[in-house]
Amino acid sequence: MTQKTAKTIAQAICCCLCFALCLACREPLPKQLLRRFPLDSLNGVLDKQVLFFAPGISHDGRGSLEIRCAQPGIYRLFRVNKPPIEGVTLIYKAFVRSRELQGEAMLEMRVKIHDKLYYSRGKLKKISGTSEFTELDTLFFLKRDHLPDFIQLNVVVNGTGTIWVDDIRLYAGPLTFLRAKEF
Repeated sequence: MTQKTAKTIAQAICCCLCFALCLACREPLPKQLLRRFPLDSLNGVLDKQVLFFAPGISHDGRGSLEIRCAQPGIYRLFRVNKPPIEGVTLIYKAFVRSRELQGEAMLEMRVKIHDKLYYSRGKLKKISGTSEFTELDTLFFLKRDHLPDFIQLNVVVNGTGTIWVDDIRLYAGPLTFLRAKEF
């Protein structure tokens, strides 16, 4: 390796390290709360026949939704109709707890745009077994000029057991490069 090549490699490494440091030190990206579902009752819940209100089990002290999963399934929680947003990153967050969950549970967001249904699942953050309340999330990148007909917030359970869902939030953030720790 020549001295010129070594110098070029060293400069490239320095540039990459400076770029990484700038990303790590910048302010968190702003996000706007679109809807919050505190889950202090079953008001607005879609699948009321299989979801139960659990007043004594809660992350925020107001109760939660209990889902007794006898088989794998998708459990529909809430729907936000015609939100006036476009060109954003949708962020669906909730606290989820499990007991004897044989399999895994994750959040799912379905978005209908121009008669087509799209979805996003939080496969990187999921729970299984027995756990305390853990914050899970999933993202959906909504392009400009794509006004959603609705956004549906679900929980996907690939297994059996019991889970509780609490403090559901839907945010809109900028449509840009995201860092996991910001959301």
